[in-house]
Amino acid sequence: MIFLQKITRIFQTRERPLKFILAKLLWETNLCYLFTIKRKGYKLRFYPTSLSASLWVSKEDRIADELFLSDYLKRGSMFVDIGANIGTHSLKAAFVVGPSGKIISFEPHPKTFYYLNKNIRLNAFDNIETHNCALGDKSGHLNFSNDIADDQNCIVSSDGIKVEVKKLEDAVSPRKIDLIKIDVEGYELFVLRGGIKLLKHTDCIMFESSETSFNKYGYAAKDILKLFKENGFTVFRLTHNKLYKLVEEYDSTETENMLAVKNIEGFLQRTGYEVAEHAQGG
Repeated sequence: MIFLQKITRIFQTRERPLKFILAKLLWETNLCYLFTIKRKGYKLRFYPTSLSASLWVSKEDRIADELFLSDYLKRGSMFVDIGANIGTHSLKAAFVVGPSGKIISFEPHPKTFYYLNKNIRLNAFDNIETHNCALGDKSGHLNFSNDIADDQNCIVSSDGIKVEVKKLEDAVSPRKIDLIKIDVEGYELFVLRGGIKLLKHTDCIMFESSETSFNKYGYAAKDILKLFKENGFTVFRLTHNKLYKLVEEYDSTETENMLAVKNIEGFLQRTGYEVAEHAQGG
């Protein structure tokens, strides 16, 4: 009965229910290793991870992020990927920036980090530097979750596994950075506080905003907006090729992709995007 309920729920909630079920079977039997996932400019091994399975089921998954990387990054660009997971952003960026560009990737979970490096070798990219650590506002060690939904692992107060934590400004030497991407399931503010010295060298920061995720670490979206404003950035919500400027008291009631931009005119010239006429409130 429970099995039938699970199957019914899959068919009710999944766009590709049969492929989703097949992905679960391949994962459980370790046959997933026999498959690769082709993306524009790179490929991934179907490792037993949530993100690998999602990408195998749907080619459209994460496509908006990759389109932005293609629009913004140029040959020779410098990209820092914080919360790299199995490497979708790092690999796409490595393809776009070419041999003259540079990618620095951070992934704290040891198993996910292993898959990240295997995917890099699968594509024979030599412009990606990887670091097996978390980033925060001080160096040391913290607990990191070890859940089956491994694309949502994050810093936790107890249990999980111990991971090394570094400050971004200690891990990356001062240099011009075209783009930083941060996806750390709510720990974004602490990552930024540990990288203040690098922000003066950074043109744009792409980050995930969720009031629910921020609240579990004791802060709100307005705290991140304040930090960006103090460091010369304007924050926008990105929807397709249009930017919506946020008011200072903005609340992210759902998970959203945000951009913190230092020079908006230069950004618009670089991407061909446009800014909406009206600012966006909470």
